[in-house]
Amino acid sequence: MEFFPRTIYNNTGASSSSPFNTLAQLIDEFDKYSRQDSSKSQEAPAPTFHWQPKFDVRETSEAYHLYGELPGATKEQISIEFPESQRIVISGKTERSYLNATTDSRPNSRQATVEDEDEAEKKVVAADATPRDTAKYWLSERSIGQFSRAFSLPSRVDEEAVSASLKDGILSVVIPKAKKYEARNIIVN
Repeated sequence: MEFFPRTIYNNTGASSSSPFNTLAQLIDEFDKYSRQDSSKSQEAPAPTFHWQPKFDVRETSEAYHLYGELPGATKEQISIEFPESQRIVISGKTERSYLNATTDSRPNSRQATVEDEDEAEKKVVAADATPRDTAKYWLSERSIGQFSRAFSLPSRVDEEAVSASLKDGILSVVIPKAKKYEARNIIVN
């Protein structure tokens, strides 16, 4: 599978040394190299991936509103903390999950098979006795693994009144602004 279809950058009217053609070929070569490298190390432990979720940050007169994309995450997998005043860190971990073909409720559904797959590969089990994913991925674009995102807020906030919710893969965090500091006069008795 290629990042760009050949019809996009192998135009017969374009010169073979055009910058886009060269870039597309470089990306294809890197894709081939990275897939070959990962297929060699079947026994190596799975790497830990780190990613940053995408967020929208809004400011109203009363609060800051953060909306982050965390598809597949559960509220138990998300941590929200204030390590410093005016700085929020949202972190956690997401995992890859798929529906099992045997739980597919569609009538006349068939499970695809790969006849040339090595039987020994099917029986590979990780050291912690959880089954390893032995599927061959044609494309893997979903973000999985450890994630973390930090935001420094421009004004003081009321950390005690922060609320968060997770619905349809969108994390919503409302951070109320702290009340304005008002000077007080102290009467000496």
